[in-house]
Amino acid sequence: MNEQLNSKIILWNGCSSSMSRLNVDAIVHPTNEHFERGLNPFTNALYKHAGPELRKTLYNKLKYCPIGSIKITKG
Repeated sequence: MNEQLNSKIILWNGCSSSMSRLNVDAIVHPTNEHFERGLNPFTNALYKHAGPELRKTLYNKLKYCPIGSIKITKG
């Protein structure tokens, strides 16, 4: 166990609507390969709070994320 690393990583299982109040540097967005909304409350809340720029980036620039891969966007 790495105490220094553990103090920096938090697994949060809270209400989707309260995610905008988190003081964090990054959020892991569990999604499907095409970033489709409507599949889970977390995705819908993230798109709502992040605004249209996130959707534009996902749909127009990244478009696809193979299973097991990651894509990084601006906050």
